[in-house]
Amino acid sequence: MKTISKILVAVATLFVSSALVPAAIAEYVRTNFPGQVIVMIDKEPYGFEVELLNGLELKFNKDGNLIRVDD
Repeated sequence: MKTISKILVAVATLFVSSALVPAAIAEYVRTNFPGQVIVMIDKEPYGFEVELLNGLELKFNKDGNLIRVDD
């Protein structure tokens, strides 16, 4: 049981806190990728780069509008 607990803790730390994700981006992911979670978000000069648990990378402008999806 300890091994399972350690794995769950390790996986839980991969997810990005919702407080760090702009509302428009969080809503886009919730609506268009149900069941997915954001595991990484980077602030870039053009806006934001977000990686989902499934490996997709989403690029958003500064206003939180999707620019493109990379797989």
